[in-house]
Amino acid sequence: MLLAPLVQPAPTLPLVGSRTAHQLRVPGTRAPEARVACGPTLALFGFAAVAGLGLADRKGRRTARRALSKDEWRARCSNSSGGQVTFDVSVTKPLGVELREFPDRPGVGVAQIMPGGGVSNLNEQVLVKGAEGMWVLEGDEVVAVNGAPCAGGDMDSVVPLIGAADATVTLTLVRNWLKTPKGPIKVVFLPSGDSTSVNRTTPLSEVARSCEEQVRYGCRGGHCGSCWHQEISTGKVFKLCCESVPTNWDNTMPLILKADPQKLGLEDISAPSLV
Repeated sequence: MLLAPLVQPAPTLPLVGSRTAHQLRVPGTRAPEARVACGPTLALFGFAAVAGLGLADRKGRRTARRALSKDEWRARCSNSSGGQVTFDVSVTKPLGVELREFPDRPGVGVAQIMPGGGVSNLNEQVLVKGAEGMWVLEGDEVVAVNGAPCAGGDMDSVVPLIGAADATVTLTLVRNWLKTPKGPIKVVFLPSGDSTSVNRTTPLSEVARSCEEQVRYGCRGGHCGSCWHQEISTGKVFKLCCESVPTNWDNTMPLILKADPQKLGLEDISAPSLV
């Protein structure tokens, strides 16, 4: 199945999309332009670019939120089995997302989250400000809309359910955290609150660059400590200059990195060239 390009012209609501791609946009906004196209293909939709990389939600926020454990994030889901989690989110319309059919199996998923929409606002409240509930990630499959089942459906069956909903719509979503293909990872930087969704194994220096994080690199092997960030849920220290997004990360929870430099580098050098 051939898919339309990820970024499409921005029609006004209501939208007339193709059978494989449909954007539920915020009126008056333009489709964002990806600044970075790197890393492995996002297997869930076959995109040639890293999902969300270069589309960071940047609003200059500064925040300090309580760290949640993996079990606490799982407790916010209605089911966790078979390498998947199922959960509900209530989102204000317009959702500000692009939905697409999966290219290699039945079902409709979230292909792109656009700034300013209901989903983006929900994610900010939960991921940055510490609100209750779950959040939405590219690759999540829509299996019900306001309680009406649509698992394994196509665009013609899922989009009308959302269109017929009131100002707030409840989506039941399924996310692969262990089951193949594993979904992408949501990376959040503190204290800025900037975030983006990336494939596993994406170099963390590229993730930081896409979010325009001000990271000082004083060496190329992580020894000087200037680029160190601590993941707030696990306490693990990541060296951005030489480490990547972990392959085994449970994406039920975000990867939240708080700047934790041990000292300033002796020289301000760029991160290693990555291809």
